[in-house]
Amino acid sequence: AKEDEFKYLNQLLSDISLSTSAAPTLLPAYDDFQSGDNYEFNMIDGGAAAGNPVLVALSELAQEKTKHPELYPMMESADDCSNILLLSLGCGNLLATDAPGWTADTVNGWSLNGWLADTTASTPRLPFYEILGGGSLYVLDYYAYSLFQAHNAESNYLRVQTDALTPEMSKMDNADPENLKNLEKCANEMIQGNAKRLNPVTFQMESMDGSTTYAQELRRFAKILSDERKNRLTL
Repeated sequence: AKEDEFKYLNQLLSDISLSTSAAPTLLPAYDDFQSGDNYEFNMIDGGAAAGNPVLVALSELAQEKTKHPELYPMMESADDCSNILLLSLGCGNLLATDAPGWTADTVNGWSLNGWLADTTASTPRLPFYEILGGGSLYVLDYYAYSLFQAHNAESNYLRVQTDALTPEMSKMDNADPENLKNLEKCANEMIQGNAKRLNPVTFQMESMDGSTTYAQELRRFAKILSDERKNRLTL
């Protein structure tokens, strides 16, 4: 926190990192903060509130523009993103076909335990968590894309995401060497593959133009930022 009245929020980045990565059932909640004030923090994974922090980033930018407009001359208003680049890095999604049997008839027969854990699959699944978490990620992507589209700046927003994960690959605590190799292979194939964008009507990930790759888009972003820095250094 930058405001003087919120000094108690100025914690070590290491403590913040341990807090925001404390995924329930996988890693312990975190409370070992060094604070001389009478404040107590009991923290779990930040993804519980913002699995995709893109909305947080846009909100922070809007607040900063409102507080210090002189520092953001490239923005006409707090929601003007026509000169803003936003790079959003996803952690990968499961294909819809990787949830076989989750039909209306099936889930209508589930109890509370059934929604919490589907043990009928070869790899146990967490339906409620997966649906709630995955749905919120798509909605945030939809919001961000719509905002940039409204300012005729779709090319300024890049969401790097794959929907090719298998249930085993999606396990956050699967550090098996073979799984790590599979994740690396999946990431490399994604980067060299066609860049995709969320269809705001169908919510399906679709190729941007059939030829542009994520690697090309990342290089384009890097060049824009590099050119901007060079221009500022000459001022």
